Amino acid sequence: MRDVDVCQAWDDAGHLVARGNYRLDGQRRTATAVELHPSTLQVYPSRPELSWIYLNGDQGIFSKTLVPVNDSGQPLERFEVHVSGENR
Repeated sequence: MRDVDVCQAWDDAGHLVARGNYRLDGQRRTATAVELHPSTLQVYPSRPELSWIYLNGDQGIFSKTLVPVNDSGQPLERFEVHVSGENR
C-alpha cells in the first residue's frame, strides 16, 4: 500500500494546476479525511506535479501543507525562479 494522498486540482478555466502524490509537509504521512480541506494552491507554472496544496484547519484558517512526493515518498524539489527586472 502506498502512503500518499493522490490529488488533482483545476483552475477556473479548467486547466490542470496540481496533480500527483502528496504528503503533509514535515510529517511524512498522508492527510486524514478530516484534514483534507483545501484552501488554496501554490502553483508551479506548467509543472502541476510540483504544486503545493494548502489545507484549512478546524477554524477555517490555514493549518497544513500537502507537498508533492516521488514514488519513494520523498518531497519533490522546487526551484525558485526570479524574473529579471523584478524588484524583490
